[in-house]
Amino acid sequence: MIPENFPDRKVRVLFLEDVPEDVEMEVRELSRAGLSVEIRVVADETGFVHALRSFLPDVILSDYTLPTNFNGLRALAIARQEFPDTPFIFVSGTIGEERAIEAMRDGATDYILKEHQDRLGLAVIHAISNSRKKILLKKAEEALRESESRFSAFMQNFPGAAFIRDHDGRYQYVNAYWLRMFSKAPEDVLNKRLSDVWDADIVEGLRNNDRIVLSTGKPIQTVEVTRMDGRMKYWLANKFLIPSSTEGGVGRVGGVSIDITSHHEQELRIIRINRSLRLLSGINAVIVRVREQEDLFREFCRLSIEDGNFPAVWIAGFNRDTGERRILASRTKSGGVQVQGNWTERFLTDESGVGKTLREKEDVVFSVSSVSGQVLLPSDSRDHMVAAFSIRLGKEEDGALVFHADDRQVFDQEEKLLLRELADNLSFALEAIEKQKQLDYLAYHDNATGLANRSLFLDRLRQSLDLPKALSPLTAVVVLSIERMQFVYDTLGRIAGEELIALYSARLSSLVLNVNRIGRIGDNLFAISLNIFPSVEEIVHFVQDRLLPHLSDPFVIGGQEVRVLTRMGISISPEDSRDAETLLSAATTALSNAQRDGETYRFYTRGMNEMVRERLSLESHLLRALKNHEFVLFYQPKVRLSNGSIEGVEALIRWQDPEKGIVFPSRFIPTLEETGLILPVGEWVVQQALSDLSGWIARGLSVPRVSVNVSSIQLRHRDFLETLVRLWGPEERAGLLEIEITESLILDDVPGTIATLQEIRSQGMTVSIDDFGTGYSSLSYLASLPVNTLKIDQSFVAQLGDRPESLSIVSAIISLAHSLNLSVVAEGVEKESQLSMLSELGCDAIQGFLVSEALPADRFEAFLQNGKGFLPGA
Repeated sequence: MIPENFPDRKVRVLFLEDVPEDVEMEVRELSRAGLSVEIRVVADETGFVHALRSFLPDVILSDYTLPTNFNGLRALAIARQEFPDTPFIFVSGTIGEERAIEAMRDGATDYILKEHQDRLGLAVIHAISNSRKKILLKKAEEALRESESRFSAFMQNFPGAAFIRDHDGRYQYVNAYWLRMFSKAPEDVLNKRLSDVWDADIVEGLRNNDRIVLSTGKPIQTVEVTRMDGRMKYWLANKFLIPSSTEGGVGRVGGVSIDITSHHEQELRIIRINRSLRLLSGINAVIVRVREQEDLFREFCRLSIEDGNFPAVWIAGFNRDTGERRILASRTKSGGVQVQGNWTERFLTDESGVGKTLREKEDVVFSVSSVSGQVLLPSDSRDHMVAAFSIRLGKEEDGALVFHADDRQVFDQEEKLLLRELADNLSFALEAIEKQKQLDYLAYHDNATGLANRSLFLDRLRQSLDLPKALSPLTAVVVLSIERMQFVYDTLGRIAGEELIALYSARLSSLVLNVNRIGRIGDNLFAISLNIFPSVEEIVHFVQDRLLPHLSDPFVIGGQEVRVLTRMGISISPEDSRDAETLLSAATTALSNAQRDGETYRFYTRGMNEMVRERLSLESHLLRALKNHEFVLFYQPKVRLSNGSIEGVEALIRWQDPEKGIVFPSRFIPTLEETGLILPVGEWVVQQALSDLSGWIARGLSVPRVSVNVSSIQLRHRDFLETLVRLWGPEERAGLLEIEITESLILDDVPGTIATLQEIRSQGMTVSIDDFGTGYSSLSYLASLPVNTLKIDQSFVAQLGDRPESLSIVSAIISLAHSLNLSVVAEGVEKESQLSMLSELGCDAIQGFLVSEALPADRFEAFLQNGKGFLPGA
């Protein structure tokens, strides 16, 4: 069968044969095999060589022996040298097996015995076919070698990095540019995995792109990042699949990458410049509308994160006088820079970084390594950059704007100039804010004293008058005048007079809790607004006991003592007015009246002056009453409903006024509390009750206990319990004393009251709650109160027969008290019908006129001596 590489079946045959008949016979065999033969016959070496070069045979058929000294082996050697790919077949009758083997070893294609030429045609066909295949293969190999040579020459001179990696990420080829760019030797890369060449974070990005090419078989173009010696480089990479040369084999990834680092950095530079321009524009817009330093700092930090895209920013301050360094404002971007460790102290004290900017007012840019626990760590890089720009915060304070960035290639000269301009604009804005504050201050403050001027004082007074009544039920305006200031100017000079005004202002400020309540409203006029006192009496005490004594003390000016006289006018809101201007005018009028009448102070309202005079008179008389023993005790019994016996006795104070007679406590107790006289008077009550009780017991009269009323001032005084124990004596007598407190007193300070009552109970004394039902008691604390008795207020008892709801309230109080193991005393019982209902409701004891009115000690002793049963009908 003729192969496909014999399209026309024509072959050129060179015969080396000296017998023509043999040639004819061999041609017939070839023809019989279907070949069209063109022949050339030679018999010597010269003809053979010439035919080889000119005829260019497809096959050589040679006899082994010739009549000349030229033979087949010599012809074989010439043919192998000249045309090594041309088939050479021996056709001989004399060649033996050993010679045939030798000929095949020397390059013969085949040998045929002349007596067996029947396979000659097939041998020639196979020989020529194999030769042509071999020639084609050589040409293909040469073409491949040339292609590879061209590829290698191209890749080695390609202005980019070229590589081939297998499916496991092993480098199989890199060009010279690749090796030069990354300072590697071939042995450091070839047959090495990606992880042997790059850091783990770089490997992940390169490997992911390889996987895409291997899985899809499609080329990709992407930007890849490498890092050598800490420097990041950016590459425009084109990656493609190199199929396997074997069926079912795994392909490889080829790629060429162009260095775009400078292009990338230029893009980043443009982005950074644009962000700085956006930030600069945003800050300039903020500067126009913001008038407070805190708001300006907050907006700066916000815009730096949102518009500037900085991962972190903060503002530091440095006080040149004290050396204090502090963070004024800061903000970080979520997911960006993370704060670790005591970073503020490190940055503020780093004298080569932010500390240098604060101290020397020099802009700095520096790199911070990610040392865990010490610095700010960026989330996606090994280190980051910090830039600090000096700003002016005020007369005594310098500052720094501090920017953090994840990318090391930031803060180039152009961006630094823009951020420097931003810092200058911010400094200008801070100076403008400070100057505006100074102008505002001068517009609303007195330059000599620093106090509010008339305008600001009135504005603050209006705010005070607008407060809810519950917070400020009473507001007073006090206008003070330094009398005879002109005399000071005339005798000591203007400078001394101004110094006196400054010293007076300072002393006045020290006497008033809130200096914002004071204003200078004239050359020698000051004003105070007061809304912390609940009553006019307390305002009077403030004026008399605090202002006047301290302001009359001498002032030292130029080594000389100077005394001044202060007169005051006082107006009260709401009595005099609810308008600030009117109230100040009223106080000024009251001052004029005080100056006219030669008094130290006057109220605007005439009735108020009368009330004050009465109050002062009452205080004076009460002091005299305590000194002259004008207070007396009256006693009213408490009677058990179960057997009519005495449950106890309540000591009630009265004032035996030489001029007015008996004065009841409602007229003088409030004044005693306001003046503090309640403490010595309360101590006297306990002493006198002890004395009277001791006498009754000594005379054989049965009085289980005596109760005394205690005010909130007494209960909260630090020595109250100690005084009780000292006055009442031995422990065995402690049970004879009962302390009565009001429900409203408890509500003022529940935890403190409970603690004090527990201490009283621990000393063996008993406690009762007076006037129960008139306050707003909470069951949650009532259950925890250390008390023994509840006294039902007389207002409920008085209406027992008239109002059903009063009966329900009294019934509920009794049930509640008994459920808490407390006894119940009903006050103000005057009718037998009230007694009957209280008895039916289970009340334990009563107190009131039905049993006895309050009696002085001698009459009460007679009451005890004459009584057998103390309930009506007993």
